[in-house]
Amino acid sequence: MMRCYLVVLAALGAGCSVGPDYRAPEPVATGWAGSDDAANETAAYDPQWWHSFGDPVLDRLVTRAAADNLELAAAAARVRQARAQRRAARSTLFPSIGGEASYTNYQLSKNGPGITGDAVEQGLTERDDSFYTAGFDAAYEIDMFGGNRRRRESAAAGEQLALERRRGVMLTVVAEVAREYMELRGAQKRLAITEKNAALQRDLTALVERKYRAGLSRELDVVRARSQTRVVEALVPALRSQIRGSAYRLGVLTGQPPEALLEELLTSTPIPGAPEIVPVGLRSELLRRRPDVRAAERALAQASAEIGVATAEMFPKFVLAGDVAWESVDRGDWFDEDSQRWSLVPFVDWRIFEGGRLRAQVEFAEAISEEQAALYEQTVLAALADAEAALVSYGEERRTRRTLDEASAASERAAELARRLYDIGLSDFLDVLDAERRLVEVQDRQVQSETRVAVRLVGLYKALGGGWQSFE
Repeated sequence: MMRCYLVVLAALGAGCSVGPDYRAPEPVATGWAGSDDAANETAAYDPQWWHSFGDPVLDRLVTRAAADNLELAAAAARVRQARAQRRAARSTLFPSIGGEASYTNYQLSKNGPGITGDAVEQGLTERDDSFYTAGFDAAYEIDMFGGNRRRRESAAAGEQLALERRRGVMLTVVAEVAREYMELRGAQKRLAITEKNAALQRDLTALVERKYRAGLSRELDVVRARSQTRVVEALVPALRSQIRGSAYRLGVLTGQPPEALLEELLTSTPIPGAPEIVPVGLRSELLRRRPDVRAAERALAQASAEIGVATAEMFPKFVLAGDVAWESVDRGDWFDEDSQRWSLVPFVDWRIFEGGRLRAQVEFAEAISEEQAALYEQTVLAALADAEAALVSYGEERRTRRTLDEASAASERAAELARRLYDIGLSDFLDVLDAERRLVEVQDRQVQSETRVAVRLVGLYKALGGGWQSFE
């Protein structure tokens, strides 16, 4: 017991805050492990990375999504909720003051029990009378052990956590708009190439049919040519569906009905080109920039403050309460000095024994803090892995694209030679069919790789954690 008194006296003198004093961890990250020749580590990261594609339509879509996306609106509302909770927690550091005023008009019973009825009957008291009262009351908890300060600290971290999560939503929305836009333009280019190849196949089929009618070709060649034409034509509906689906999703991402952007987006334009050099910056900087890492750190800070909140419940609360009022049966002297009454009530509230509940709450808060510390470290590692994988993926896809460009040129030349040789009777139609089939396949893979380069670059920018800064 003496130890408790000593703790109380020490707290009265120092005004301490129980619980751990939080210090933000400082993540350590070395240089990039999988750097690419297109990545510039020394150049500063560009937070407005979508402008690097040089596509005004993409720029407009990103701006619309940042302003009107409904997931962002919900995230902003959650920030306002957390901000209100912080203000509510801050209010505990100030006195609470209330006021009350009333007027009572009453009549006493002559026939009532006890002395009241007799007093009225004998004229010792008025039967009909009025009573006026007005006053103020106040109470103030002296935050001797810092429980309220820790509560405010927790609420402030909660507000910052909600803000970081909103930034994470912003990053995701911007990246989704860019990725969906790349997919749409890629599908449009694949459709254009497929329709061109289908037209070439129809021309080739017509040539085979003419040669068949002239007795210079077999019916089997005609059937094969028609089959190949139908195979290429069968690719068209799926691509048209993909284009519409991307346009619909972009409409929703910008907070509009799905069909709102059809007129603007169904006109085909090239796939936005990736810049030659991508400024990725230092690897350590991405940990300070990524909203998920920042949010994990704020969650850790909030959990640390909650330990202090729980610990403070084990100590006494010192409260200073009082009131002042004016009471009178006559309105004329209601606020006279003789009508005034007041009281001052300092008291201590100490929950000495609650069956171990208070200690269990502290242990619970400590366990949550340990959990958040582990989650923070995991988030840091996952962020580094995400960025490294995105950098490698982008670099490897660029190499794939260059290889497919060479393969496409070779396949186009092979198909042209096969047609010439077949036309003059120096080659079998199977050679033409095989060359055409390979050309269709390689050109489609070439466009898919071109699309993936752009999509992988969007993924890299997202993994680097930028994009939200431009809309603060």
